[in-house]
Amino acid sequence: MNSYSLPISTETGAALAALRAGVSHIGVIGRANGLEGVFGCVLETKSGQIIEIRAQGDYLEYKFEVFSVGASITTTAQFEEMQVLSLVGPVQVLLLQTEDWLDPGVSCEGALGQNPIMQCRGQPGGAPSTAVAACTYFGGVELRDANGLTVTIATLAFPCAIHVSAVEKTGKIDRNAFCGIALGSA
Repeated sequence: MNSYSLPISTETGAALAALRAGVSHIGVIGRANGLEGVFGCVLETKSGQIIEIRAQGDYLEYKFEVFSVGASITTTAQFEEMQVLSLVGPVQVLLLQTEDWLDPGVSCEGALGQNPIMQCRGQPGGAPSTAVAACTYFGGVELRDANGLTVTIATLAFPCAIHVSAVEKTGKIDRNAFCGIALGSA
């Protein structure tokens, strides 16, 4: 089996660390037509910084691409549906680590294309022996404020789309497919 492990970038780590002081607003970037999920999320910190979170594609090998979470501090962002979101600091920032794998042992009846292969997601280390490739990566972030309010932002199976728990109709994730790791421990 081909194994991959993608670290979180320094830029993403720094942007997510800025959220520890608290969040005042949240907005989304582009809804996927006909699908649930959005193409990005914008968070405004209590100090006025703008943090943009998006899915970023990592092409690993033929028929195997994963979408990790990326974040950056920006001065301008194109967003829609901005709403108040009060996350009181200190905010605990958990990176959500997951694993995707290609498993020819799983049926993908009805799939299009030549020789389709099923891509699955689960807890890190969960790839079965039938998998031909696996990748552990950070597919999301969970923010938990001082009062216990939690917001989860994570990549979806649809390419480049993310789930944002604080915004309606942004898809669903299986939270059990992720394990939380405190930012700075990864």
